[in-house]
Amino acid sequence: MSDHDVELILATLAESGYSGLGKVCYVLGRGKLPRSTYSHMQGVSGIHVVIAESPLARRLRWLPSYRGLIRIDDPSRLPAVFDELTDQSMAATYIFDISLEAAFVDAVRHVDTHRDCSFGVKQDPGYLIYLVDADRDDSPTGMVEFLSYGGSAPWTSIIGERPSTD
Repeated sequence: MSDHDVELILATLAESGYSGLGKVCYVLGRGKLPRSTYSHMQGVSGIHVVIAESPLARRLRWLPSYRGLIRIDDPSRLPAVFDELTDQSMAATYIFDISLEAAFVDAVRHVDTHRDCSFGVKQDPGYLIYLVDADRDDSPTGMVEFLSYGGSAPWTSIIGERPSTD
């Protein structure tokens, strides 16, 4: 997997017309990012920073370890937001039915009590989760991806069948 592969998938998702399917898109970032990453995104047109917080105790918050949840209102912003959040970190794109939005945001807010990283989006048979961990030592490219989508989702026809890289 390469940066180019990720760019192609994100561009495809951005152009998929998911909002016309009654779906919403969020990007969740985790890892070695400073608070300023999310502060700079505040007020950027086409996105909304929903959560920006450190999971560390207050005395350790000087360490770059912020996580954030960004709602993508303008699909063309998806690739840039995802790229910024995967810098020395991990990011996941969630596309799911808008009726699950409030429960999803609540589940992300209470991540300590939620062990399932799908945060309830799999209740939508047309969901998609695309995760990239971009700072992995166990990968030749330093990147590992995870793609999951529901059986009634249009994602196979949009993304296409992808060969296994095992």
